[in-house]
Amino acid sequence: EAYRDRLAENDIEVEILETRGSLENIQLLESDKADIGFVQGGLASEVDREALRSLAGVFHEPFWVFVRAEAGVQDFGDLRDMRFAIGPEGSGTRALALQMQEIWGDDWSESARRAESGPAAASALVAGDLDAVAYSASMDAPYVERLLANQEVTLLPFDRAPALARRTRALDPVTLYRGIVSFEDDYPVADVPLIASVAQLSIRKELHPAIQALLLEASEDIHSGNSAFADAGAFPAPKLVDMPLSNEAERYWKNGPSFLRNYFSFQVANFLDRAWVFLIPLITLLIPLIRVAPPIYRWRVRRKIYVWYSDLRELEARGREADS
Repeated sequence: EAYRDRLAENDIEVEILETRGSLENIQLLESDKADIGFVQGGLASEVDREALRSLAGVFHEPFWVFVRAEAGVQDFGDLRDMRFAIGPEGSGTRALALQMQEIWGDDWSESARRAESGPAAASALVAGDLDAVAYSASMDAPYVERLLANQEVTLLPFDRAPALARRTRALDPVTLYRGIVSFEDDYPVADVPLIASVAQLSIRKELHPAIQALLLEASEDIHSGNSAFADAGAFPAPKLVDMPLSNEAERYWKNGPSFLRNYFSFQVANFLDRAWVFLIPLITLLIPLIRVAPPIYRWRVRRKIYVWYSDLRELEARGREADS
């Protein structure tokens, strides 16, 4: 919605599509049913990298694993035989959870790959129908806030988060600092190491460069502030993305917004920024024109004389023959 409002300032209409998550977003982008999408880092395949491009990483999406306090779980691997909800097929959470399970070994039971998600999974966990639930989501997600505040549920730390980040593309080790959820209640009571994917702003590689430039400008306004897991100015950033940056994004992150954009509106700056392409053939045409200009001018001056020259000769001849 923030991007929609920002692009509307430049008369660009944005239609928002609601989806089940990152994998569906990738499918919509590749089938040309969407032009822009948020895609969770670490999910792109080689085929995806051929068809799609990234503009920037824009925010962290921590991988939250909540377990019932009575379960006595100390490590992610302890969940392999428990009732563990990792989200439905097509969701980024499930894809990342399966990736984590593969790292810890493939001998996971089907009960550890249940499809519940969102508020329903949170309710099942609180009620005791599940032992654990995973989310790849913002800390502001209502079901994450609910579970963080529940005393019967604990947040599983990832003590080897830096090692996981080295093994898995587009993941970043982050820390949920002591007291950041509730300063008054001092929760969490200690720093909690977590692993987070970096959500990236992904596009079809055919998207017009002018729209890409607008999206990049908007991303700096929307995502550059402080967050629970990143300092102000950390995002947007061209790092921690698992799709190639577009040519426009590479130019933007190397040189910043165009010089003209600082002084002109988007429409005017966009025209002038790209008009230089036409200057090269124009200059090529002007060079011979400039070279032939002096001879053409001389010819035009002499032509004024040549038109009347025969009449002048006749008058001169008649003058010489005149009697008086």
